[in-house]
Amino acid sequence: MYSLFNKSDRSHSSEENSSDRLRRMSTLLHIYYVFSSTLLASCSEVMTFGCELVAE
Repeated sequence: MYSLFNKSDRSHSSEENSSDRLRRMSTLLHIYYVFSSTLLASCSEVMTFGCELVAE
């Protein structure tokens, strides 16, 4: 009986670890998304400004 209880404890702990991993991964992906979209917006603004200078 004790080993069954211990085994279920381990699986619960494993579920928590995967949940924590998933939360960490989603946070990192969100940070990457915000960073890359901000960088892309900045680059496109610079390119637009550069094209306006060339056109003049």
